[in-house]
Amino acid sequence: MELSRDLENEIHVVEFHMLDKIKFYPLTLMTSLSVRGLLYPLTLVRTRLQTQTGKTVYKGMFDAIVKIGRREGFRAFYQGFGVSCIQIPSSVIYITIYESVRQYWAARLNNGHIASMVAGFSASCVNQLFIVPLDIVSQHLMLMEGKKSASNKRIEEKLQKLQKIHISDEIKNSKFGAVRAICREIMQSDGLRGFYKGSGVSLAVYSAGSGFWWLFYNLYGSWMIEIFPVSTSRLALKMVAAPLAGISSVILTNPFDVLRTRVQVLGESYNETLKILWREERWNILTKGISARMTTSCLFSLMIAFGYESVKRFSLKEEFKADVRW
Repeated sequence: MELSRDLENEIHVVEFHMLDKIKFYPLTLMTSLSVRGLLYPLTLVRTRLQTQTGKTVYKGMFDAIVKIGRREGFRAFYQGFGVSCIQIPSSVIYITIYESVRQYWAARLNNGHIASMVAGFSASCVNQLFIVPLDIVSQHLMLMEGKKSASNKRIEEKLQKLQKIHISDEIKNSKFGAVRAICREIMQSDGLRGFYKGSGVSLAVYSAGSGFWWLFYNLYGSWMIEIFPVSTSRLALKMVAAPLAGISSVILTNPFDVLRTRVQVLGESYNETLKILWREERWNILTKGISARMTTSCLFSLMIAFGYESVKRFSLKEEFKADVRW
């Protein structure tokens, strides 16, 4: 097959109509569950770092990992994971919209980079309708201290200050007790609107982040194809482009992610939350929790790129296999 320097041909994007959906969707769900399970502890650490004032509880990502592990045990890293897993089917919705929109605009714009950015943004916008309520409940669970394996009253008091919703240990440790208590508290204080607190900034973070990720993923891949020999594995180039795209997206959206977390957890208005953040953090807003988020994004990008491309490869219809170059 003759190679062109256009990214769409060089990377050999497998279009949606080339895939066997009976194989594709189950494999996508399995990949999403695996990636979420592996990276959830870092998501929990990031949420606690972004919610604290300054460095009152944790000095940074590694300090948080050590303190949570020592005081609360390994299970604490998966506080709220069950609720988070309910989001997994949304990955099928996301990827279906992404592939459909990308294919539509690629044919009309004749520009794969822009088409991918528009598709990533569109898919994430729709996805937020399902994700935001679960995100809010999951974040409250992340801030709840797990079963204590070591006693430290000072740390316990600081952790309690991060939480707006306080639940007794008896309810917290019962099956689904904490989830029910959080949902009840949100409904009583804000009604159904409470489950969509920060939805506007969530769109800015996730939708823009998704669009930027796909844009940079394509751009970096295109540049690397110009640099490396034609014989270089396309999957290998994607494994390099993916974390670079993740880092670029995180840098551009991190301040909005900090604002999103604070609004959803503390329940204040955007203006009030911005005033509090500026008073407490000043320019540290730009980098608050960024180490955990960047680490998560790099690993997530690597796993998703590898997992997704592998899923597409295994799901490819027989009539297209001879024409696709990996």
